[in-house]
Amino acid sequence: MTFAMRWLVPVIAVIGFGLSIGIYLGSFLGAQIETIGFWWLLLFAGLVVVLFLMHQLEYPASKSPFFSLKGFAQGMPRWVIPFAWAFAIFAVMNFAWMAWRNGAGVPEIVDGQFVLESRGHILAYLTQGEYLSLQADDLRGFASLFASLYFAPMMYFLWLPWRKHAREPVD
Repeated sequence: MTFAMRWLVPVIAVIGFGLSIGIYLGSFLGAQIETIGFWWLLLFAGLVVVLFLMHQLEYPASKSPFFSLKGFAQGMPRWVIPFAWAFAIFAVMNFAWMAWRNGAGVPEIVDGQFVLESRGHILAYLTQGEYLSLQADDLRGFASLFASLYFAPMMYFLWLPWRKHAREPVD
């Protein structure tokens, strides 16, 4: 295993997971989607790197549709799978809440007014408080999604040195 895969990738996974949790908690303190746009790009890029390397390390087994459910957790503590499911369910619940609150629209500012918009049509006019609340719901939905997507690779790479079936990648 190369130095980057042994140390850099787990660091990226832990930072991505922590940043997702931080953004989620920051949404309660007034963080806005527009102010953290750069962080979304970093979260996405880090996730692509981490998932790609996880796939490469476990190549033949990772092609199985059940790898993400059971295969990656071999040799890890038993609590990893329930926590991974809990994060996934939490992300789905946040997205369901966001969809229920937003309906078919997205909170936007159009001509200086807060509106709920869908494909260029204004569905409703919002107060500033409603707009900020809907924006915070959107932020929580995406932050919880990234946290759930980072959890499994983070645990995979943190436990990789101690796993019995870990093998060296082919260079």
